[in-house]
Amino acid sequence: MEIRRYLTMLRRRAVFIALVMVAAVTAAFAAADGSSTYLATSTIYVGASSFEFDAGRDTNLSGDRAAGLERLIATFATMIDSETIAQQALEATGEPRSATAVVGATTAAPIPETNVLAVSVEDPDPAVAQALSTAMAESFISRIRDLEPGGTVGEGELPSAPAAIFERAKLPTVPQTQPVISSLIVAALFGFLLAAGGVLLVEYLDITVKTGDDAERRLELPVLGVIPLFENDVPAVRVSVPNHDAPRQLIPRG
Repeated sequence: MEIRRYLTMLRRRAVFIALVMVAAVTAAFAAADGSSTYLATSTIYVGASSFEFDAGRDTNLSGDRAAGLERLIATFATMIDSETIAQQALEATGEPRSATAVVGATTAAPIPETNVLAVSVEDPDPAVAQALSTAMAESFISRIRDLEPGGTVGEGELPSAPAAIFERAKLPTVPQTQPVISSLIVAALFGFLLAAGGVLLVEYLDITVKTGDDAERRLELPVLGVIPLFENDVPAVRVSVPNHDAPRQLIPRG
């Protein structure tokens, strides 16, 4: 049975496979980022009351009110996580970061089953994460008011404008945990697959016959019998005698 043969190959090289897995886990642990980061989140309310959910009156939305609002929120999330908004936020905060780095550290996503967008920024400095999260939200609101003019309201109140800040980011105090365990598990699985693949490749390239199954598989002929080799067997060696006319003989070693 092929599966049994493969398992036998892997069992013979179990030590090698274990060493490769240990090496992979060690390398993953050494490469793991031990630094702590902090996540600050601001929220933006998307005011549905200021839109006409009628395809004949508002070309920006579909006739389906729920689908139109979801499309609007998705559009806002894409607009927030952009270098244009990031550059404006950096100008407001004066933080020593690049717009590209801020975009990479920012996540804008709708909170499920709500009209609220969460704008999260991750940074090693909790104060920087808080400042950039709030600045990203405020920069977006400033830009969207230019596109969709409307009234403004204070924090925590419902807006008549297309969107407004509902809650500014608070200073994070608990660092984000790094998924070290999951990385080590993935490294161990990768090491096992790599080692197992190497073992199977070596066995495939090895054309020597070691067992009766190997002989039947390679010769495609039935094996009638196998003579086992015991440790007590005394091998014979062929030697020559001085008289060239004398017959050659086998002399047991020892």
